[in-house]
Amino acid sequence: MYVIGNAFSVNMLDSDATISFRRISLDKVKEILKSNDFKSIVGHPATAQFLSELIGVKIEANREMYKINKDDVLIVAVIGVRLPEGKVLSKEEVEALYKEGKVVFWEVKMA
Repeated sequence: MYVIGNAFSVNMLDSDATISFRRISLDKVKEILKSNDFKSIVGHPATAQFLSELIGVKIEANREMYKINKDDVLIVAVIGVRLPEGKVLSKEEVEALYKEGKVVFWEVKMA
């Protein structure tokens, strides 16, 4: 299953696991999500809206708990700045960070 999210946490693991991380391009993310069914675990509506527009597919905001499975491919859009406590970014703020190169994509899998 393909999954898109905006964070990775060890809480996504049920047991000991070896995880692989590989940075991927926006073009690769578009190719994957436009060609396959996927589930969203993007927790913030503004981030989901921005990613929908950037990638060209509808990405719903969804704050449900997620556990990665052996056959899953988790695509994580990482915002590479530390936000102040309690700060929720607007779509425009996420877009500005992307333009500054501070939003990158990672493919996460169980090895």
